[in-house]
Amino acid sequence: MEPHERLRQIRTARGFDSAAEAARHFGWNPVTLRAHEGGQNDIRREMALEYARAFRVSPCWLLFGGEEPAPGGFDDPPDEWESLAPGPPQDYAELMARAKRQAPNIRHPTVFDADGRGQPFGLPRGGLLIVDETAAPRHGQIVVITTTDDVGQHTTRLGRYLPPYVVGPGFSRDPEQVFVVDGAAVWIKGPVMGVLDA
Repeated sequence: MEPHERLRQIRTARGFDSAAEAARHFGWNPVTLRAHEGGQNDIRREMALEYARAFRVSPCWLLFGGEEPAPGGFDDPPDEWESLAPGPPQDYAELMARAKRQAPNIRHPTVFDADGRGQPFGLPRGGLLIVDETAAPRHGQIVVITTTDDVGQHTTRLGRYLPPYVVGPGFSRDPEQVFVVDGAAVWIKGPVMGVLDA
């Protein structure tokens, strides 16, 4: 299945009968959405993030496939979007509002619960990481990545961006844990731009 077919599938599963209806609901250009669903235009990274957030699926799944999202509604954001560990109990919309207040220049913030795994990077324990999914990471910056294994299983991780690699505590002792960023099996979700109190 191609990305445009997955986009059409998830739009229908989310309850929108037409691309025009979904475009009106989310404020997108209906011509663009129809072109993406029809395969006339490639889905670029920024729009993949928009679609994935709106339809509550992983951008990796949307672009590259793998394990399909659970059938039925998508009322809660999937774990991959909201956490490195089990998601925080707060309301997702409230978390996004808090993230935007703290980091107003971030167009599409996402909040992750690092569950203490940010401490080796100097991040406070118990804080929720604000990630900018549209910013290109700088050398040495702490980033959140998603890795996809051979069977399509996605894992969200925290590391330091040292192009073309992402490394983290203990990764250097295990060569299999040094990730080469390739945009397919290893996807940078974005750099960490701040921390919210949990």
